[in-house]
Amino acid sequence: MAPSLTILELAQSILKDATVLDQHFQSHGLPQPSFDKDGPSMVAFRDPETSQAHERLLSSTKALQLLARGPVNAINVPHWMATNAAAISVIDGFNISERVPLDGQVSYEELSTAVGIPRTDLKSILRMAMTDFVFHEPSPGFVAHTAASRVLVDSPLARALVKINIDEMMPAMSKLRDALLQHPGSQEPQQSARSLENNAKLPLFDELAARHPARAATFARAMENYASRIPASMVTSAVDWASYGEAVVVDVGGGKGPAAIALAQAFPKLNIIVQDLGHVCAQGREQLPEDVKGSVSFEEHDFFTPQPMRDIDVFYIRAVFHNWPDKYCIEILRNLIPGLKKGSRVVIQDPMFPESGKLSPFAEEFAIAGDLRMMALFNSHDREVKEWVELVAKADPRFQFRHVGSLVNPVSKMGTFEITWQG
Repeated sequence: MAPSLTILELAQSILKDATVLDQHFQSHGLPQPSFDKDGPSMVAFRDPETSQAHERLLSSTKALQLLARGPVNAINVPHWMATNAAAISVIDGFNISERVPLDGQVSYEELSTAVGIPRTDLKSILRMAMTDFVFHEPSPGFVAHTAASRVLVDSPLARALVKINIDEMMPAMSKLRDALLQHPGSQEPQQSARSLENNAKLPLFDELAARHPARAATFARAMENYASRIPASMVTSAVDWASYGEAVVVDVGGGKGPAAIALAQAFPKLNIIVQDLGHVCAQGREQLPEDVKGSVSFEEHDFFTPQPMRDIDVFYIRAVFHNWPDKYCIEILRNLIPGLKKGSRVVIQDPMFPESGKLSPFAEEFAIAGDLRMMALFNSHDREVKEWVELVAKADPRFQFRHVGSLVNPVSKMGTFEITWQG
C-alpha cells in the first residue's frame, strides 16, 4: 500500500474491493461473513481476482486504522494487542468457551462460578475479547457465542493453533530480543528465543516430546490445521510430475502423507514412499485412504542420518527446511547423496521470504510474521532465492539448482526448487 494514500482514498479502495467480495458471495450463493455464532468459520477465495481483492481489502483496512490513529498511537498498537492476546489465553486456559451454551446465554455470575474466576476479573477479560468479536453480550450481564468463540468449541484443529500461539509463540516472541543479545548469529535451535524462555537444552520437537507430550500433540494438531489449508494443487502443480512417469518418489519428512496422497491421486503411475519418524509413519499407515494404498507406503527414517534407499528418481521435501538453520539444512541435503543416481531430482517446496513490495501488504506481513516465528522457535528462517542458491552450493557443487517458481496460497508463499544430481 503506497504511503501517500489519504484516508478518503483508502476508504474508496475498501468500498471497491468490498463490492467485489459481495458480488462473489452473491453470484456463488455463498453465505456472507458474519460475527453471528452460525457464521462461516473461514473466509477464503480460490479465483485470483477475488483473492486479490480480499488481500487489498485487508491491507487497506489496516492502513486506514493506522493512518487514522496517527504515528504516536500507531507505533504502540502492537503492544496494546498484548491485552487482546492475554484475554484469549485466559479463555483457552480456563475452557470458557465450553462453559457458554452454543444456543443461548449465560450470566457473568454463573460463568464466574463455573470457571473459578471472580466476576469482575472475568468481565474485564471477556469484554476485552469482545472487542475482537470473540463472544458478545446479547443483553447486559450475559454472555453468548459469536462465530469466533464457537470455533474454539467446534474445531479441535483451530483450537490447537490457538494453543500453540499461546503456549509456544507468545512466550518465545517475548524472548526474541534477549536471544539475539545472548546468541547473535546462532545456528543452534537450542539457543533460540523459545529455548531461552523454556530453559530447553534440546530443539523444540525433541524437547516437547521428552518433557511436554501433551504440548507435542497439540503442536502436531496445529500443523495439521496448517496443512489442511494448503490446497492439493500446491503440491500437484509444483513441477511437471507427469513427466516423471513411473518414478519412485520419496517424500522426506512427509508426516502422515498429505502431499503423497495428493500426488498419488493425481498421478497414479508414481510410486511414493513417505519417510518420517516411526510413530508418525504408524499413524500415516492407519489413516491412508484405500484408493492410494497401492502407490503410497511408509518407511521410518530420520533425515539427519544417511539415506538408506538407493537409486531414487525423485526426493520431495516440503516445508522442512524452514524449520532448520542453514548448517542443518546442508546436513539434510548431504544425507540424500547415498540415495541419488546421476540425473536424480530433489524437489523442494518451502515458504519463501518475500521480496519487498511484491505481495500485498497483508500477504507480506503474514509471510514475514512466519519468518519471525521460525527465528523465535528454531533460529531458522524462510529464505530468498539467492539464499537457496548459496545453501545448495554449500551442500555439494554437484547439485544443479533451478528455481521453478512460487505459488501463493491462503497461508504462505511457497517457493519450488528443483535440484538435479550431476554426480
